[in-house]
Amino acid sequence: MNSFDAYVMYIALKRHFSSSYDYVKYNGKVNVSVASLEKRRDKYSFTKLAKQPDPFGLAVANLFEDTSKWVGDLFDDESQRVYTSMKKRRETL
Repeated sequence: MNSFDAYVMYIALKRHFSSSYDYVKYNGKVNVSVASLEKRRDKYSFTKLAKQPDPFGLAVANLFEDTSKWVGDLFDDESQRVYTSMKKRRETL
């Protein structure tokens, strides 16, 4: 996964949890471009997200908990705790 893939995934998941956009129906596709990623001041955070072992799970767990979560906040201790508890819940099913 590269930073643009992480950007597309994050935007699609954020829209899924905060609006009527359906991630499954549209297969995670959103109308964004590389230029829109390059304009963002937090583009380094998407590179950091792409390097995570489970970027999808990390984003889903935190956006499910709080839809206004900024991508840069996915790497603090609280977000890691949310991800760990969601991972435990999934593994027990």
